Amino acid sequence: MKTIKFECPKCSQHIEVAADKFDVPVSCPACNYFVTPPADALNQILSPDIAIRTDDQTPLEFIEAVRAQSCYSHLRGLIDLFSLLAVVVIIIDGLFYIADKAIVGVAVIVIGCFIVVAGRQSALLLIDIADTLIEQNRKKNRESR
Repeated sequence: MKTIKFECPKCSQHIEVAADKFDVPVSCPACNYFVTPPADALNQILSPDIAIRTDDQTPLEFIEAVRAQSCYSHLRGLIDLFSLLAVVVIIIDGLFYIADKAIVGVAVIVIGCFIVVAGRQSALLLIDIADTLIEQNRKKNRESR
């Protein structure tokens, strides 16, 4: 497993954490100060050329490559799971309405599913925007060195 190495801002002790814990505060082994690894520490685990789009790469292929390196992969999975569960609940609820008034039940199912899908797409779009901004900043940092 890859690790991230950084210094404690309080005592300058070297800290090493698992790469999948880069966004979780950790306790410094020397002074017990809780610190979140700095954003530039993430560069240690990502491919250095991930933000450079090649000529033979379509924009969709590029964003897929960024997503593959993203720290948000678990969040994407949770969004998908939540969306699936919400659609199931809406359908079950709509079926109860159909027993009384068919038109109301169908409306509940259609509108509810539309809202869930729109919310899911919005959340995924925000994650893609965050990924793109992270990659743009990383590219600027590499170019400035």
